[in-house]
Amino acid sequence: MAEGGEGDSGLIVASVPEGQRKLMCIQYPGFVDNVDRAINSLGGMKSIEKVYYEKTHVLEARLRPEDRFCKPVVGRSLPVTNLLLALVSYYFTNGPWKMLWVRLGYDPRSTPDSKRYQCLDYRLPREIAAVSTLEARRSKLRKGLIYAGSKKQDEFQLSGDSVQLAEAVADSNAPETEACPVFIAHQLPTQRQVYYQLCDLRDESLQTLLHANDGREDECSEANGWCEEGVYDQLRKMLGEMVRRTAERVEEERDWLLQTIPAQARD
Repeated sequence: MAEGGEGDSGLIVASVPEGQRKLMCIQYPGFVDNVDRAINSLGGMKSIEKVYYEKTHVLEARLRPEDRFCKPVVGRSLPVTNLLLALVSYYFTNGPWKMLWVRLGYDPRSTPDSKRYQCLDYRLPREIAAVSTLEARRSKLRKGLIYAGSKKQDEFQLSGDSVQLAEAVADSNAPETEACPVFIAHQLPTQRQVYYQLCDLRDESLQTLLHANDGREDECSEANGWCEEGVYDQLRKMLGEMVRRTAERVEEERDWLLQTIPAQARD
């Protein structure tokens, strides 16, 4: 059985079993003073469960079911991720841990070990951001190259060297599947503005700079957290140099690829 409960601001929270209990949230167009009556006005728990399993199903809240002239109000389901996070964590809006959720009871400003969780705002220079757009165009060319066993083979014939080149370029630039942004020296950032946690800067020289003051963190500052003053600027400079070298390599590979691909493959 699913269970209902009263939430704030006219929200009805219901958990629906599907292997394990899950939470869903329904926006109710009014103040909820009686949970059972509010659920009944939505058509009961079966109707709410239908919204959970069928995303196209629309809830109709009949606020006065006994009045046939009272038209129903449409309710909608809401994402509950932030609702759940707010129960177990709090959110930083600025400072070294900006845009991060932190577990309740844990204060990163009191523990030097939390330095690795600090956030770095990095923005691609304009000239390099233009190269990132070329990556998308090149991926389209790679897709045409590796289109094996399709009607495109009737339009043009590729040499074995061309296919091997395309596969090598694709393998060398294929981004890793990550739940959060991760900096890897030989890959371009996926966005023009990226928020990296310091632990996700996967380069030995960057990590050496970060941990240069390990054991000597005297205080947590509002601007730099547990890092030494000026470290953030040095990190951005080093990131910029690495990204620039990667962008130059990407352009060289692109030019090489364009020279190898037959003209009709680029159309």
